[in-house]
Amino acid sequence: KTMGRIQNVIGYFQEPDSPQRDVGYTCLGSLKDLEEKLWVLPISRLALDESCFSRGALSRLAQACVLLGIELECIPSAAFFWSIKQKAELISGLPVMSMTGIRYGRISTRIIKRFVDVVGSLVALVGMVTCVPIMLVLAVVIRMESPGPIFIRQRRAGLYGKPFWIYKLRSMRAGEEEAPQKWAADNDPRCTRFGQWMRRWNLDELPQFWNVLRGDMSLVGPRPEMSELVGAFCQSVTAYSLRFMMKPGMSGWAAVHGLRGNTSLQERINYDLYYIQNWSLSLDLQVLFRTMLPPKNAN
Repeated sequence: KTMGRIQNVIGYFQEPDSPQRDVGYTCLGSLKDLEEKLWVLPISRLALDESCFSRGALSRLAQACVLLGIELECIPSAAFFWSIKQKAELISGLPVMSMTGIRYGRISTRIIKRFVDVVGSLVALVGMVTCVPIMLVLAVVIRMESPGPIFIRQRRAGLYGKPFWIYKLRSMRAGEEEAPQKWAADNDPRCTRFGQWMRRWNLDELPQFWNVLRGDMSLVGPRPEMSELVGAFCQSVTAYSLRFMMKPGMSGWAAVHGLRGNTSLQERINYDLYYIQNWSLSLDLQVLFRTMLPPKNAN
């Protein structure tokens, strides 16, 4: 038992040429097999000796642990650990610092956030039903300016990267939304004039309250990215995949700071990770309030 938690060690990984150790645990393979084995072994908690991995390997392992919901901890070098004032738990006499133990990972936090999402989306959907004349006006204007469907759906990456369909009011000319995937931008020529106005006030995203009620999305979180772009972004943007540890949101901390659409991906990720690490109900309320102001960029 360590820090109030029960340890159930299932095994360890070691260097390929290292001799087998009589430590009472099962050797699960070599260190080079670790990343692959994370996806097949029933691992809930992983402790790594950072001296055994390159920065790139540690980054990949950290991203995999986030996507798989594995609690990742790191055994730092002795010189580094004892030179700073840092609380850490000891496992078999080794100092271990938590790397992914953040507030949002707690079950109680997820229950609270889901409760707020359900209540908020129900209130919004009931409000939309009672405002049927307004929705009808939006639908009529969309069709008058550009023939085609009123609603569209797009494939986006959700929690842990799982794809889902997002629903929106059509703001572009028919067929443009399904064109080769690229971000929308200010004064995007694909958008109709009324579509630009809807985007400015986030009205095109009203149908996403249904996504929130279904559990695909949250009221607040990282904005959902196009599934077709995620693979390349995970390879080119530092810590990009960490955003998938939280459900995507109708609005988000990056979005209300103007980081949406054709803006810096790395800066957007920095804001998303700040939100995930510092989540609170008050921060959600702040984001929702700022969402009612016109955004700087389309999405």
